[in-house]
Parts: sequence; C-alpha cells; structure tokens
Amino acid sequence: MRVKLLSFLKIYEEEISLFLWTAALLFIIRSSGIILNNYAETAFLKRYGVEFMPLVNMLNAVATFLSPDFSPCS
Repeated sequence: MRVKLLSFLKIYEEEISLFLWTAALLFIIRSSGIILNNYAETAFLKRYGVEFMPLVNMLNAVATFLSPDFSPCS
C-alpha cells in the first residue's frame, strides 16, 4: 500500500517527512485563512448590518477587477 501511494504521489522514501510537513503547513495556512475570513465577515455584519452587503460586494468586485493594474509585475 505504501509503495503504491508513493508511486502515485511520485515521491521517494526519503521525501516522506518533507511531504508531510509541507502538507501540514498548507493545511494550517488554509485553515487559518478560512477562520480569518469567517471572522471578518461576522465582524462586518455585526458592525454594519446586512444593508451594506450589496455595496461591499460591488466594491469588492471593482477592486478585484482593478487589482492587476497595481501589481508590481506589470
């Protein structure tokens, strides 16, 4: 089973610990991002209420559309 899994993931025996540490780090980063996003939305709704959500969604769409113009790569 272990050999099949390693060949499926295309990693060597000595890379298992590095792979597991990287997977754990990615899991922690993604989980903390989800928790932070949930907190930010809850804090916004608690402070401003639901009536400002359409405005915030429109501003978020505009900011997302314009953000490539401000990137340092261009």
